[in-house]
Amino acid sequence: MNTLGKTLLATACALSLSSSVQAEPLGSHDGVFLYYPDTGRMVMGQLDKQAMETSMKQTKPLNGPVVVILQGGKAYLVEDPLQKMADGQRMIDFLDRMTYGSR
Repeated sequence: MNTLGKTLLATACALSLSSSVQAEPLGSHDGVFLYYPDTGRMVMGQLDKQAMETSMKQTKPLNGPVVVILQGGKAYLVEDPLQKMADGQRMIDFLDRMTYGSR
């Protein structure tokens, strides 16, 4: 995944971590999420058709679920959130239970 893709993914996760509401499918919110780890700045918005077409040339689709952990000003992509951890539970299930508002 390229840097832009990781940045967009990190921002999407950061925004989802700030609220425990159920997200609508991605297709209903075409746009971009930006996260700048050096400043913590986050930007969310929509692009016009030409900007979206240009941006999509630098992307590749992700197969869900997608997990990004933000810690210490860095973004970490969990490559296989369905993989079981040492205690036998899937990471995605653990994080879902431990995320604020989901307990």
